[in-house]
Amino acid sequence: MSNDRTLSEEIKYQLRFGGMHIRLIFANSLVFILMILLDLATRTTGNMWINIVRIKIFALQTNLGDFIYAPYGLITSIFTHFGFMHFLFNMLFLYFAGSLFRQFFSDRRMLHVYIVGGIFGGFCELIAHQISGMDAIVVGASGSIMALFIAIAFYRPNITINLFGLLPVKIYVI
Repeated sequence: MSNDRTLSEEIKYQLRFGGMHIRLIFANSLVFILMILLDLATRTTGNMWINIVRIKIFALQTNLGDFIYAPYGLITSIFTHFGFMHFLFNMLFLYFAGSLFRQFFSDRRMLHVYIVGGIFGGFCELIAHQISGMDAIVVGASGSIMALFIAIAFYRPNITINLFGLLPVKIYVI
């Protein structure tokens, strides 16, 4: 962050000139803040309908009956996190995967891979839950982030990544 910019100016600057991964982190962050506010509203008012609406709109329903009425969950769920640690680790991985992705591909391609990878991950979740017979709600950007890693691994399979800054590993291993 430049010493000349305020926090709000830095946010505007990053949204304008930062990479797509920065914009995706901002989008995920805004949805996460909304989830916190909706959860807080549920707890303070005792109105469980707020929580039900939050889940019906922002989560992927793996019950096929519910999914048919809310297929948009394939998209909304890839920007939604209910827990802080889940959100934090997904955003860290998004930052690192996005930074690496930008070395080889465009921001537009990153957005496409992120969205399509998340949708594919959502369909995999639907299939897995149909096979297991379990119903659940699914949220998180994990499928989208893994799609970024997979795209890099197919494009440059022998690139070495230092896990935790210490352990050199080929990306295809990850």
